[in-house]
Parts: sequence; structure tokens; C-alpha cells
Amino acid sequence: MDVIVILFILIGVTVLVMAIIRTYKIFHLLDDAGFRKGWRRLQMLMSLFLVGYVGSVYIIYIKDQAILQWILAVIFLFGAVFVYKVVSLGIEVFDKLRASNKNLGKQMQILKSRNEQLTQAIYATTHDLREPINTVLGCSNLMTNYDANLEPEAKKLIHFSTKAADRMAELVSAMADYLSVGIESTREYVNTSEILEEVIQSMNGSVSHANARIEIKNLPPVNANKNELKRVFQNLISNAIKYRRVEVDPQIEISATINHDNKWQFEVRDNGIGIKEKDIPKAFQLFRQLHPKEVYEGMGLGLSIVRRVVELHGGNVWLQSQYGEGTSFFFTLDNGLIMNDMLK
Repeated sequence: MDVIVILFILIGVTVLVMAIIRTYKIFHLLDDAGFRKGWRRLQMLMSLFLVGYVGSVYIIYIKDQAILQWILAVIFLFGAVFVYKVVSLGIEVFDKLRASNKNLGKQMQILKSRNEQLTQAIYATTHDLREPINTVLGCSNLMTNYDANLEPEAKKLIHFSTKAADRMAELVSAMADYLSVGIESTREYVNTSEILEEVIQSMNGSVSHANARIEIKNLPPVNANKNELKRVFQNLISNAIKYRRVEVDPQIEISATINHDNKWQFEVRDNGIGIKEKDIPKAFQLFRQLHPKEVYEGMGLGLSIVRRVVELHGGNVWLQSQYGEGTSFFFTLDNGLIMNDMLK
């Protein structure tokens, strides 16, 4: 019987030693001096328990019942103190966590409100800018009616002014398009295959002109904003057609799998001109065109819109590309997040 009791005590000693060692790791996670002091006290109590357990083994071995009773009494006393300290420290931790979370919640609310106000202000500004730009364009066009009476230098200046105003109008329109992402925040479970069919139908002209073949594999229903998700696929398919190889008909494959985070991971793969490895980190930046502007039209905003939509849905977007062979765009959608909550 004594052997079994001693064995149980020694198992307890082993567990207690492991607990003391693990307590040291907590010190590296705590910045608060008060918390560190509390954990050191708990560690001291555990060390006293350890001495008491080892002493109990010795007393049982020499069979001195009187000393054993005293040791057990002391162990129970320190046990009660230990439990009280743990509960007190737990209450203190929870109080500070609650206060921190409350403060963090307020700061997040302020940040979201300011972000929303800033977005609305910029969005309104881009709309307001269109009027003076249109006025400049109108005046420039009217002045071309006086070509016969103008000097060559004046004609050149009017031409440059018109081109600059056209470019500014395109930039303002593109920025307004980018900032409009997320304004429509309603989410619902939508059929991804049906959304893609609608997108392809709306792009029928460019798809037919490029003789593009689009293969859609079985796609899942997802919790998303329907119109925003359309913009994702429209931009990715449009890029695949625009940046195609001259001698090869575009082939686009759209599929979805469950990734290691148990999320739906979509892939849009093409056989286009691809992206150079050094340019991949820049692909999703605002107004970043990775290919010559003289050859490929656009403002370099499509992939930025894709990233903004995906991130507002709680997902991530990235790409893999082999220059001269094609590109695969990947994105995930986190159905556990509600876009409306993120924008409030």
C-alpha cells in the first residue's frame, strides 16, 4: 500500500515540476510588473508544495505518523492559499482584459467611423472633380472649332490640354469605381456558378472577339455580396483576355477547393503572357500597370479592386505566374465575417 501511495505522490511531483517550468514561459508573455509578481508568488507556493510532497514520501517511508499529519496539514493550508491566489489573479486578469477590450472596442469604432467618413469624402470629391474636368474638356473641344485661326503652337497646347483632361477624367472615374467597393454591403448566400454565367454573358463581346474558352468547374455557394463578387470575376476574366498571347487563344479555368484553413479557395487560371517574378509584389497596388501602357489600355486598377473586395469579405488574394506561360489568381472568402459589420 505504501509503495502505491509513494508512486502517486511521485507522479504528482513530476507534474508539479513541469508546472513550475512552464510558469517561467508566462514571465516572457507579461509586460505588467504586478502580474509578474503574482505569478512569482504562485511559483513559490508550488515550490513549497514540491518540498512537502518529497517530505511526505520520506515520512511514509520511515512510517512516522505524527510528522506525516503535520506535513499534510501544512500542504492543505498552502493548497488553500494557492487556490485563493489563483482565483484572485484570475479576477485581476479578467478585469484588465475587460477594460482593455472595452477601450479597444471604442478605438475600433472611432477608427471605422473615421475610415467611413474619409471614404465618403474622397468618393464625393471624385464626383465633384468631374464637373470642372468636363468644363475643361468642353472648352478645349470648342476651341478646336477655331483651328483655322490658331497658330500651330496654340493647336498643340489645346491638344495637350485635351489629352491631360481626358486622362484626369479617366483617373477620377477609376478612383470613384475603386472607392465604391464596399458601399453596397449586403451579403447573402449566392450561387457562384450563376454569378459567373452572368459575368460571362455581360462580357460576351470581348470573349467572342478574343475566341476565349472559359471552363467553369463545380463552384460552391458562398456568403458574399453578389455585385461585388461579380466585379472580382469580371476583372480577373477581363485581365486574362486583355493580357493574352497573340498566337494563342485565351483559355481560362475557374475552380474552387477547400484549403488548409477549411475555407473555399478560388483559382482563376489563364494561359496569357504572365507576370515577371520581380513585378508580382506590385500586382495589387493602386494604379500599377505591369505591362506597357502603349500596348495595353487601362488604369491599373482592376486587381486593386479585386483585393479590396476580397479583403472586405475577410479573405486573402495572391497570384502565381510563369512569365510567357500564364497566371493563376487565388482568393479566399471568409464566410464567418459579415461585411456590414466591418464597415459600420
